[in-house]
Amino acid sequence: MEKRHVFLNSLFYGINSALYELLGESGKTVGMTVAKHMKKFLERHGYIQDKMNISDLKNLFLKFNLAESFEIKENDKNVILIVKKPYLSEFLQEMLKEGKTPYICPYVHLMSLLYMDITGKKISFDRPYIDKDEVQLIFKVYQ
Repeated sequence: MEKRHVFLNSLFYGINSALYELLGESGKTVGMTVAKHMKKFLERHGYIQDKMNISDLKNLFLKFNLAESFEIKENDKNVILIVKKPYLSEFLQEMLKEGKTPYICPYVHLMSLLYMDITGKKISFDRPYIDKDEVQLIFKVYQ
């Protein structure tokens, strides 16, 4: 893993672990609040436009080199974000080994916020599936 990826993983791990320690389970709204502010920042800097589509969403994450590729699968019950060779998977693996759900994760929170804006569907993070070169983030769809 490149040094910058080690640093970013340690940063996300540290922030998430501290929030978990300080806030416990009650801090889960922190992630979506962070995502809202990230969205505002990215809008001001021209990375997020008003009329985005699913393809634009995938390309946004690729622009920031957060993974080699993204795929989104949808059905009536779930939305699955498949992240190939994610650069921030190590912190996520560590959190899950410790039985902690991350509060701040761009794959989980920013993606879900933008997905809901684009599609009008309400989703919430359900569970991850992590393999060596792939992370699948599974979201429940609410009607």
